[in-house]
Amino acid sequence: MPINAPRIHTTLPADAWLHIADITNGDQDLTSVSGAGKFAAQRVRLFNDTAGALVAVLIPEQRRDSNGSEGVASQTISVPAGEAYDVPVPIKKIVASGSGALQADAFWWFGNSLEINK
Repeated sequence: MPINAPRIHTTLPADAWLHIADITNGDQDLTSVSGAGKFAAQRVRLFNDTAGALVAVLIPEQRRDSNGSEGVASQTISVPAGEAYDVPVPIKKIVASGSGALQADAFWWFGNSLEINK
């Protein structure tokens, strides 16, 4: 069962890393990646090496707005051609969507958590 991601300074070297060559190949549950934490990736970096803008649909760990009310269930990020985008919140799932080869790197920092997927 997933737990909340530890809050940690993400400029330190990551404890686990996953590269996804094409996010349109299938949904990626980032809480169940072997060798990573049983929690959302604390940083996701999207890469677009194509000639046109590409879109990613991400499911954040917390789905509440600033007032504590139920917020959006997903976030759509558009990445311009030849650009990269860092997502500054924990992401628990990348939804297979759009077209083109949008790439992603997901990073985990374990902190004091011992909840690691085998």
